[in-house]
Amino acid sequence: MAQKDEIKLPWIKSEYSAEPMTRTKLLEKRKLEKVPDITYDLDNDGYVGARDYVLAKRFDKDNDGKLNEKERREAYEGLKKNIEDNYVWNLDNQGPNRAYRILQKVYFIYS
Repeated sequence: MAQKDEIKLPWIKSEYSAEPMTRTKLLEKRKLEKVPDITYDLDNDGYVGARDYVLAKRFDKDNDGKLNEKERREAYEGLKKNIEDNYVWNLDNQGPNRAYRILQKVYFIYS
């Protein structure tokens, strides 16, 4: 007896079929997807700022949203070679009512 090939439906995933997702959970999930990974923190101050994000995104070769060891080493080498001088910084302070810094906020999910 020949086995039939199973057709897999790409829109049915086990994580979604367990329980329906509420609007609140969906919005929380979308917000967390926008937060960059902590490996993007190149100055080791505990959060990923705008400068860290721009520089780390340049060295993220595989575009997975994280810096592996090789990419992180290349980023530190670039910082030693003053790659920051190729960018124009502090444009967020320009214009009316812009006397504040842009910071990345970290969201935690407590389970």
